[in-house]
Amino acid sequence: TVCVEELLYRHALAMGREAAVDEMVGKLNTSRALYQRAKLLLEQLAEEPQVGHADRAVLSKYAAGFAWRLQEIAMKEDAR
Repeated sequence: TVCVEELLYRHALAMGREAAVDEMVGKLNTSRALYQRAKLLLEQLAEEPQVGHADRAVLSKYAAGFAWRLQEIAMKEDAR
């Protein structure tokens, strides 16, 4: 069976993929919102006591990637 944490992790990654597509087609507001939600979800999952050290590192890596994309979007918006 799949645990709740796994479902939330998969959902966060799906939001990240959707955000990337929206970013590519110029929907920056939608992309930013999705990246923010995905990042927050991963950060919260990393705080769960049952999450192991290795999993925590993976969650942090993805959250950092989403944070980087958020910075890139902000730069794109500033350039407009």
